[in-house]
Amino acid sequence: MWAIDREDPISENELSMTVERSEAPALCAYVMDSDCAVIEALGVRTGFWRTCLGRESMTACMTESGETVGAWFLSADESVRAALDWARDAGCDPSESRLAEALAAVPDPFVEPIFVAMLEALGVRSVSDD
Repeated sequence: MWAIDREDPISENELSMTVERSEAPALCAYVMDSDCAVIEALGVRTGFWRTCLGRESMTACMTESGETVGAWFLSADESVRAALDWARDAGCDPSESRLAEALAAVPDPFVEPIFVAMLEALGVRSVSDD
């Protein structure tokens, strides 16, 4: 896991380069003021997908720019399917029900714990598991 401070989410090209160089699936989160997060992922054998956490907050953020959540992100059901495929590509043992819960969760008050719950639902091992 790696965290950096930057102005914009990682580009699909940057994500592709990360997967190519590491020969492993990659997943990134771009947290927006702790209210919502853009999640982007690419597997070695699975395609690129994008979803968000804190969908209501994301809707409010996107309204200012005239964009819509539906135009940018997969639906909740599509996100679960894509995330399950990604996790299996990564050699993880994901939980579909926990993943659906994380994707539907409302930040209270921050989105970061939801991201951690999503990682756990994907079956991504934490540093504390080592």
